[in-house]
Amino acid sequence: MNSAIDLSNINFGYRDSNPLLAGLNLTLQQGQVHAILGQNGAGKTTLINIMLGRIKPTSGQVRVLGHPPDSLFCRQRVGAMMQLGGLPLHIKVREFIELFSSYHQHPTPLDDIISLCQLEGFLQQTFDTLSGGQKQRLFMAIAMVGDPDIIFLDEPSVGMDVESRQQLWQAILALKQQNKTVLLTTHYLHEAETLADELLVLREGKCTNLTDIPELANIYPRAQIKFTCDLPEVTLLDALPMVNLSVEGNKFTILTNEPNPILQRLLTQFDVHNLQVAPMSLEEAYLSLMNNGNA
Repeated sequence: MNSAIDLSNINFGYRDSNPLLAGLNLTLQQGQVHAILGQNGAGKTTLINIMLGRIKPTSGQVRVLGHPPDSLFCRQRVGAMMQLGGLPLHIKVREFIELFSSYHQHPTPLDDIISLCQLEGFLQQTFDTLSGGQKQRLFMAIAMVGDPDIIFLDEPSVGMDVESRQQLWQAILALKQQNKTVLLTTHYLHEAETLADELLVLREGKCTNLTDIPELANIYPRAQIKFTCDLPEVTLLDALPMVNLSVEGNKFTILTNEPNPILQRLLTQFDVHNLQVAPMSLEEAYLSLMNNGNA
């Protein structure tokens, strides 16, 4: 599999501030959906702007499809939908799509873009009458109209209702089927889990690159056992030494890689109620990663 984007030893910081990116190395493979997670201010948008050639790193090398990111080649082969965007208020949606399509030598057919981004219901509306979700779908259509090989989507589902977000997800999965490379930033962990082949966690200037979504949970205990019990916490700890146990009132949670022996002891030795066993969710694993400082 060929790489779409290669970043080598990227450093970047704004004046009078701590470095946002520090020795960052990253390779994104073609034809996959890559999701970047990170807290506000972690540098996600800055990283995308470096990949787009909008800003230059303090040091390091960036190659997009083997070319400098600010080259004409990359501008023709890369599309981007950024967090903040605006358009003239009184132009219709169809007119925007036709205008931006005219900028490209080999644009995606208009009907395909309209269908992919599900714009059919508001093509004759002007920009000022669109809802937040409709505007996001229009911005995605503009990013896609040049038939790019790589698409950057910076917080694409912000402001969308549930229905619009589901439609966006369908569009992203359709891009993957077309062998497009998609890089999205998101605060919605379920969105990353649903869409991404690869998860990147940006923290303290570096990316933790996990080869697939389940690996994040695998870093931490794979199962969580929840139950209620009237016994004091110390009694359970004495019976189950070296167990990751948390308690809130009479509600207990155990995180473990080996739930079976623990379940056996709980059921045979203690009077437990409301017993639940479930795999650790992506959100819980991600929060553990952030809180423990392992990214």
